[in-house]
Amino acid sequence: MADAFQEVEEDVRRDELLKWWKRNGPYVAVLVVVIALIAAGFSYWRNLQEQKREAQGVQLQAAQVLQRDGRPADAAKILTDLAAEGGAGQRAVAALQAAAAFVAAKDVPGAIAAYDRLAADSTVEKEWRDLASVYAALHALDVEQPAAVEKRLAPIAVEGNIWRHAAREVLAAAKLKAGDTAAARQAFQQLADDATAPAGARARAAELLAALGPKA
Repeated sequence: MADAFQEVEEDVRRDELLKWWKRNGPYVAVLVVVIALIAAGFSYWRNLQEQKREAQGVQLQAAQVLQRDGRPADAAKILTDLAAEGGAGQRAVAALQAAAAFVAAKDVPGAIAAYDRLAADSTVEKEWRDLASVYAALHALDVEQPAAVEKRLAPIAVEGNIWRHAAREVLAAAKLKAGDTAAARQAFQQLADDATAPAGARARAAELLAALGPKA
């Protein structure tokens, strides 16, 4: 009798399972296919990313070779392309290298443009963008009016910004270029007296103060 009840229970479970499968089987099949497609897609994406990283590595090596061969302009083109690809950190490094290559090629406008592109890239961390702004301002001293250089640096030369001392150093140079010796002397004096400033910046400020001579 017990065996008969067991057989009945098994038949009931089997019937219930068949009914469930008829209701949900197609959805389960679709879910299995979707999961398989996602897994395959992820694997494909991962392979593409790996290939992309390898290609970028080859491009970076090519740019380094061009720079060693005295062809910074060609290296700058490759690095500019790299700066438009990859993750935010990779783009930032490539952009800075591209700008440096433009400088080596004596293409100051190209260097400033490269720095400006990085400074305007909102996907990159603020520290990278501010550093690019300082470099752009430094090179802009040769091609822009001092007031334009000061405008570039105003948001950075503030307390709390990690690049404030570099920005203030370039600001002082801009004032000197503008012919405002008194303001330049004051800016260099503040930098030389700033215990939180890097030693190199303080030393340069002191040297420039000495070169400016005593106040009139």
